[in-house]
Amino acid sequence: MMNRRQFRNADSYWNPYWIGESMLHIRIEEARGLAQADATGYSDPYVKFYVGKTKYRTKNIDNTLRPIWNEDFACKNIKGDEVLKFVVNDNDTMMSAQDLLGLHHFDISKLPPEGFSGWVPLSDEKGTTSGDKLGHLRFTAWLQKESPKKANIEARDKAFAKLTASEKNGKKSELKMFVGTWNVGNAPPMDDLSDWIRVRNQDLYVFGAQECVYKHREKFPSNEEDWVASLEKSLGSDYIRLNVKSFGEMRIVAFVNKDKRANISTIANATEATGLAHVHNNKGGVGLAFTYKDTKICLINAHLAAHQGEVKRRNSDVNEILCGGMTSGLVEKADRDLYGEFDHIIFMGDLNYRLDFPGQGEKKKPTEEQYNTMVKMIKEKKFPDLFQYDQLTKVSYPRFSPPPPPLPS
Repeated sequence: MMNRRQFRNADSYWNPYWIGESMLHIRIEEARGLAQADATGYSDPYVKFYVGKTKYRTKNIDNTLRPIWNEDFACKNIKGDEVLKFVVNDNDTMMSAQDLLGLHHFDISKLPPEGFSGWVPLSDEKGTTSGDKLGHLRFTAWLQKESPKKANIEARDKAFAKLTASEKNGKKSELKMFVGTWNVGNAPPMDDLSDWIRVRNQDLYVFGAQECVYKHREKFPSNEEDWVASLEKSLGSDYIRLNVKSFGEMRIVAFVNKDKRANISTIANATEATGLAHVHNNKGGVGLAFTYKDTKICLINAHLAAHQGEVKRRNSDVNEILCGGMTSGLVEKADRDLYGEFDHIIFMGDLNYRLDFPGQGEKKKPTEEQYNTMVKMIKEKKFPDLFQYDQLTKVSYPRFSPPPPPLPS
């Protein structure tokens, strides 16, 4: 179920106008399944690569076949047709040549706008991967473009979420994040989304959409690109795409402030279908996970079962999403679950929970009298009285704390 981004073979994403105005960020994260180079049965691996004539090198990790580096490099003077060669070597303290453990060639011209994060196979000098014998390397790469214009954005509201992030030196830092969810109703959105995106100057924006399939504008190749462009226009040039993932009519899209992009690594997606026969993706969830500095964050956009009497089905959907595709897709170790893997988990979407208003029961619609009573209570701002009937507040989701309802909305 894992859907990590991979390079596309045919398409080139390089823009020649970026040359001289950009910086390539590389984060060498880890490797697995490396060959044994020493008599001890282990190796002392490190990674080196060149950008132009500049050499970059990680530290050595001694006596392991599963090294973890998590080292960041900022590379200038990038050429659009450059192919980087990552070399994983065994460090030898003797005068003899370093033992080659594996290679990977990285074509910058095929780097997507949102960057790349994931595992790649290592090959020998002839380009042969030999199955899994040479192991895999995990890294993140993204291109920071300098924009000539800055968006004139003023702070108008408080952040939706402020997460505490840990750093290697033990210090704590704050990540300001806006999280928005919208059932678009399969209709084109308005041109200006600023009324929805009211919180400004955040580090990260994550948008979950449901029923987000509509006739896209002619200048865009797909409905997904049309939707992402609408969000980009509303955020301004200080933000770049971090991740876009669609599943059926659900989408999760993330943007990050350019100054914060270098802090993010290990981006991954996963999906889970809970629709008809638990394979149809008209309902379910799409997830995004990443690491900010040394803090692991997961966000899930869900569309749960509809109708008044389907509370148990909605509860089941949530459990299936959290314990099914999201766990198998985003958690690397078999003995862990989402809660053990991530420091922060945000669950959003069109959850479809309703009000169990007195007398309605499991009928799909309230009577006219019940409807008029609820409308009257809304106009009189008797929100606490209404929320005592909220189905979601009666459901216990361990370890999740719902925010107070933003009413009136």
